[in-house]
Amino acid sequence: MLAQTSSRERELAIRAALGASRWRLIRQSLSEASLLTLIGCAAGLAFGAWSLRLLVALFAGELLPFFIMIKLDWRVLGFTIFISLLTGIAFGLMPALRGSALD
Repeated sequence: MLAQTSSRERELAIRAALGASRWRLIRQSLSEASLLTLIGCAAGLAFGAWSLRLLVALFAGELLPFFIMIKLDWRVLGFTIFISLLTGIAFGLMPALRGSALD
């Protein structure tokens, strides 16, 4: 995000010159970071569901007893999504503050 913000300094400077407030520039950067975080969470969830099915299919039978139920826990997934969003906002805020402070 820092590298992307430094490569977009000219765009941010033009937006600021056209009248965009610092808060508006920060919101744009945070929305981009949050969107990337949500896409990463969705990809991770899809990969987790796919790999869970694959592992159950590979090890089903004699290796896994019939009474073991393997499934995704939605509480853990919710917590993971929350932490991912929090991390996306935290790491999106620093480049946003740096990029919006341009002259």
